[in-house]
Amino acid sequence: MVREFLDRNEVSETAVYTVELAIEEVVTNIIKYAFPDVGTREIRVGLTVRKDRAVLRFEDDGTSFDPSRCPQEEPPGTLAERRAGGLGLRLMHSLVDGIEYRRSGGRNRLQVWVTLVER
Repeated sequence: MVREFLDRNEVSETAVYTVELAIEEVVTNIIKYAFPDVGTREIRVGLTVRKDRAVLRFEDDGTSFDPSRCPQEEPPGTLAERRAGGLGLRLMHSLVDGIEYRRSGGRNRLQVWVTLVER
């Protein structure tokens, strides 16, 4: 659905890749970390294309977490020194052009944007 929507809006292949990767990373992290208890939970994802950017909106009722404030530490130098995982937020910060977070009404509200270039 995302690719079809972005194609209809004539978004470049590079931006399509970035948007899809950002969605995958954010939703995966919400599922893995925001819901410590078992039960029915809600995650909303929205996508808007404006003239110069794609705007992604995520909303969930999970544990409060602000990815815009995560330290962007350099990972250890060698593969042997690294632990599994932990690089997803670093990757997302390097790909997207902006991240805004707020907690409101018991919900996480995250907005991420990607600058678009013409095809």
